[in-house]
Amino acid sequence: MKKLIIAILLGVSFCSVSYAWNLEQLRDQARLTLRDSDSSNPRWEDYQYDIRFAMAEEEFCRRTRAVKTQNYIVTIASQTEYSLPDGWIGTDRVSIAIRPLRTATTRYLEIDRVTLTWLDSDKGRPFFEDSSPDVPNRFYINLNTQKIGLDPPPNVTYTGTNLIKHEYTIISSTMSADSDEPFDSIGYLSSYHKALIPYVISMCEKDQGNDNASVGWMQVFDAYVERAISELNVMITNKKASMTAR
Repeated sequence: MKKLIIAILLGVSFCSVSYAWNLEQLRDQARLTLRDSDSSNPRWEDYQYDIRFAMAEEEFCRRTRAVKTQNYIVTIASQTEYSLPDGWIGTDRVSIAIRPLRTATTRYLEIDRVTLTWLDSDKGRPFFEDSSPDVPNRFYINLNTQKIGLDPPPNVTYTGTNLIKHEYTIISSTMSADSDEPFDSIGYLSSYHKALIPYVISMCEKDQGNDNASVGWMQVFDAYVERAISELNVMITNKKASMTAR
């Protein structure tokens, strides 16, 4: 019976129309499903729903690594490490600007990712902190300092120059206004907006002691996450293939 209920929930969730949802619509749908639509005597206040939608959004972002952005590291001569940006949960790619012959267009060449353990090893670059400044050709993440490191350290200060491109994964901004959409309103993620609803319903069912329902709804959320991971991986693979073809 439990498996049947979960299958029905999955079917309802996955077959619903895919379009962008804002915070107010998500909250209303959660209230409707929980039969909490009596505005004069709500079981959960709006702010309680909003906190839980923020938790759901953060969990979705951490597990799917779906929200991407980039910035440019302003390098300082001889400085090895630079602060990671706000909301950072993982670096995808670091590249350095080059200018090929016969063109004025700047291109970016990916540099290698290494670990501090490798750098400290005999196979790496022992005492790399004392390396002479040069053009960086590798990077590492130092979680102890919450910084990204360049090796060797840059030999020039590049203020205002997009020399080092840092592409990374973030936790999207928390929705605060009713009109706000999840995942920083990124268009290709709109079909996953409704994935946040079962997470919130699960927590509310837990409040009421409905453990089986809570587990069932969380499994719906988990299924959405797995679906997103699969679909987004296909999207990334196809993008890389098309770039290779050109």
